[in-house]
Amino acid sequence: MKKYYYKMQSNVELLWVVSDSIDPFRPNEKVAEFFVNGVKYETRTEGLGVGFSANFKKELEGYHEIELNQIFENKAFINEDIGLVRIAKNGYYFVTRHLNCFNKIASIGIFTKLNKESIEKYYFLLNLSKKFGEEIYHKAFEYFHISGSEEYFQLENKLTLEEFKTTIELQEVYIDESDFVTIYFRPSWDEEHGLSFKINPKTNEIEIEY
Repeated sequence: MKKYYYKMQSNVELLWVVSDSIDPFRPNEKVAEFFVNGVKYETRTEGLGVGFSANFKKELEGYHEIELNQIFENKAFINEDIGLVRIAKNGYYFVTRHLNCFNKIASIGIFTKLNKESIEKYYFLLNLSKKFGEEIYHKAFEYFHISGSEEYFQLENKLTLEEFKTTIELQEVYIDESDFVTIYFRPSWDEEHGLSFKINPKTNEIEIEY
């Protein structure tokens, strides 16, 4: 039986998952896996033995023990498919995860039920490649030129793609009841309207939402 211990620290999700060891040379012993924002950082057996050592108990100070699918103080719960899920005040869900496509930590909003479809979209986001992320940046760069912002702000030199990336900030990533996942940037050259992309997980098509 697994035990889960979590805490939030500066908006970072920390989670220990403790279970029985499957190592045939360590019968009845415990193994602890440590996750930061859903990414496994460490697996530990030393110091656990058949129970929790004093040092490990001390390490868990400040953590909340939570059972699978149990809602803790209306703030969070553990989903067996995607791990620690937090609950927003409006009742929707969000998770903090590393997005490989941008090599950034991002908050992913889940504005729908946690079901097979939304979980598939969640894994689609996590599995987007760096190449796919570059494709999004290229489309954003093309839109920047089409929008006329470069001329409007009278830049002395044309921006390179790498320079352009510093002008857009990843603001929001979310999943809803539509067929898409949405990635929203806040551009310094158009903060009022933003820059929103709709991505179809079934076709990998990328659309800019004007």
